[in-house]
Amino acid sequence: MIERPVQKHSNMTRSFAGSLGMAAIAAIVLSFCGSARANMVLNPSFEDFTNSDPTDADVWNNHVFPTNQARTNERDHLGDNSLKIFTAPDGGGSSDIRQDVYVTPDTWGKPYKFTIYVYNPTGEETLDTMGYFTYLRPRKSDSTIIFTQTTPLINSSSPTGVWIQQTLTGIVPVDTQRFLIQLNATNLLSADAQAVFIDDVSFVVLPTPAALPAGLGLLGMMLMRRR
Repeated sequence: MIERPVQKHSNMTRSFAGSLGMAAIAAIVLSFCGSARANMVLNPSFEDFTNSDPTDADVWNNHVFPTNQARTNERDHLGDNSLKIFTAPDGGGSSDIRQDVYVTPDTWGKPYKFTIYVYNPTGEETLDTMGYFTYLRPRKSDSTIIFTQTTPLINSSSPTGVWIQQTLTGIVPVDTQRFLIQLNATNLLSADAQAVFIDDVSFVVLPTPAALPAGLGLLGMMLMRRR
């Protein structure tokens, strides 16, 4: 009896071709899913300043006590700077630092992701009376607030000496013109012991997967079976 040689090369060729086919399908799927938009927050890491004042973070506005915030290089999450919120010399112990992020109608109904990093330093005084949180508010063109999201409170029970990532997600409502980002801190008692640092603020609109071409899933199953 004549034994037939094992067709190793043929099997390897089919396996390699199947792998290439699956890689091609994966690339097509990714192309249909699209990619996330760029960060829509301006000066997100507080690297830029304005009015020839290195402590004045460009774009960001404080509507309550403008003197209790400062762009600083004392601490940073990424880059060289962050925003420090502390007791105001004029007695103001709260902050309401804002920026509007404008969206377009093609983002309506798509998911978004908001991210911010907060540093809660360790000081001699406790943070029992102090609280930090972020408001995220989508608004219509007439400034009507559609809803309000709030990050968890940063206070004495929060981790200290580390950067804390906070994230909010949702769907961009129809008729939204802009998202109002409000950085809020209240009852700051000491510039050294009860300051918070903010860095790397991000707001991105995420892609929604598009419908895949008919037969693409079936082709993938056939390739898997051939392997």
